Amino acid sequence: MKIFRFLFGQKNEPIASTESHAEHRYPPDRYVAGRIQEARSANNVEELRTLARDYSGYVREAAIARCVELALPELFALVAERLNDWVPQVRHLARKALVTMLPFVPSSQVLSTLPAILLVHSSGRDEYSRWLNAFEMAVTETIPVEELISNAEGKSIKTARACIHLLKRHSLLGTVELFDLILRRNDDIVLANLAMQYCAELPRDEQLAQYKAASRSHFGSVRTIALKKVLEESGVNGRQFANAALDDPQSSVRFVAVSFLRSQGIDVRARYHELLDTKNLKARKLRILVTALASLQNVADIPLIQSFCTSSDISVRRAAFNSWHKLAPQAKDEIALCALQDTARGVRRFSYQLVCRYGAYIPFSRIEEILSRFGDLQMLLMFAEREKWRWIECILKFSRDLNKEESDALGLGESLGRWFVFSVRSFERPSEEQARFLTSPTALANLHRLMPNGRQRIDLIGEEIKAFYH
Repeated sequence: MKIFRFLFGQKNEPIASTESHAEHRYPPDRYVAGRIQEARSANNVEELRTLARDYSGYVREAAIARCVELALPELFALVAERLNDWVPQVRHLARKALVTMLPFVPSSQVLSTLPAILLVHSSGRDEYSRWLNAFEMAVTETIPVEELISNAEGKSIKTARACIHLLKRHSLLGTVELFDLILRRNDDIVLANLAMQYCAELPRDEQLAQYKAASRSHFGSVRTIALKKVLEESGVNGRQFANAALDDPQSSVRFVAVSFLRSQGIDVRARYHELLDTKNLKARKLRILVTALASLQNVADIPLIQSFCTSSDISVRRAAFNSWHKLAPQAKDEIALCALQDTARGVRRFSYQLVCRYGAYIPFSRIEEILSRFGDLQMLLMFAEREKWRWIECILKFSRDLNKEESDALGLGESLGRWFVFSVRSFERPSEEQARFLTSPTALANLHRLMPNGRQRIDLIGEEIKAFYH
């Protein structure tokens, strides 16, 4: 049953009723008898849905029996809900009902319900796999193979998984054809990984062609497995595949290629230099190659990587700064300062990450000078939030210099609210200059403007500052 949870996800057991499995030993009471009569005469799908979920197993059993009598296609999924009912008689009837209703239900509806049926797990109650196998065989006898293949190629991923399960389990399609069908989808990692399992079942002399096809998969994990197998089978002849994978977007694919080429005595670093010298490379390719070169961990490549920090493409510059840091983490201060001076906010954000995550140091005066020049007050506020008094100082200075619309756009009011939450956890001492500014009439006026109902909290700021200097 694990394969069904893998294909279709985990499904919770029904919430247990206070009713015991021995319920059917005793006659129903008057209320339940009335509900049973309702179930026996019901014609409305919604009414049957309610009755099929009734607390009484008698009522649920009667509702399922009525679904069989009506044999309406829309009731098929409703009956499937009761496959794992906590009363044995109900689930047994549901299983018989599904087989009985099968010929009267459109194949599209059967297949859309199939994932839920395959997922049912009855461990601890009774054997389910025997019935499931019989039901699957009934489905394959009712629905043509061509329709299963068509749905396996359709838009619904879960239905496609169910159809592929049937095609494989009941040998309705050859392994190679099934493998090709899955690869053509190229939109579901679960199926793609299953295809790799199917490929491993093929005779060895048939595997290589399939692994070569899989090496072009959309999914990096599949390309990794496929390339590894291709290189194992191809030996020296696999160099062309390894060379082609050096600029793969997936790092694990590149790792396999690099390991293979090195084992063949190939200078991979020189190969990456050649690739980077290629003219008119697209930004995406450049970004991958710069990152791949840095992964070789040769510090002699730092100057080359630094040269891409001035690329016309933002993503390439960011990749170059990141690669430079990976090769020279001890230069994080220099890297952070260079990245902060980039014209693109996305690159400047990398500088902020170096400061926050890796402890890079840039004097705040320098940060303020650079970001003020770009007009990037939001990032300046982000840097200021790392220091308690610097943070509120920036809020009040911005509030003083900006109009209400600009202050609202910058979120100064929300930032001040966060500051009050943060400040109680910090015992940082303000500088004398900060203390003078924060207790000045201008600063207090801005505080009251940003927090008109916060007089008590504002007074506490002054008291805390006085405690440090008086």
